[in-house]
Amino acid sequence: MTATKSLVPLEEVAGQFGGSPEVVLARLDLGGHPAPTPDWKGDPCIPADVAARLVGDHQAEVEQYEARKLAYEAYVAEHSERRRAAGAEAFEKAQREAHEDELRSIAVDFAGFVGQVPVENAHTKAAGREAQREVLNAFDAKHPLTPFEKFKG
Repeated sequence: MTATKSLVPLEEVAGQFGGSPEVVLARLDLGGHPAPTPDWKGDPCIPADVAARLVGDHQAEVEQYEARKLAYEAYVAEHSERRRAAGAEAFEKAQREAHEDELRSIAVDFAGFVGQVPVENAHTKAAGREAQREVLNAFDAKHPLTPFEKFKG
């Protein structure tokens, strides 16, 4: 007596993939598995062990993708924070230096007004923004953000 293999309808396996039967057929073909055979109703079916392996492989791929996606999100957040910090530091340093320069020029021109110039004014903000822009451009050139497709995790 020959043992019959348990068959699973192709539509049922496709439902576990969240896709169409064509997705399952492509995976069968890529994996070198036999083509579906019809059951007693004529519906295409595949052996249960092959279906389990396909679904297991798919679930493992989804888990790997999700882990890679989380790692990439952490990478982008860390990269963005480093970039933001570099820009903020450059802005503050340039603004402080521009303010000190203003104070020195005022001390020479108007000795009675020393210390009365606000740190944040149009001139110091412009100096800060320019320095920040330069640092961010240099940061982007030195540390380009890796696209997700090329990210290895």
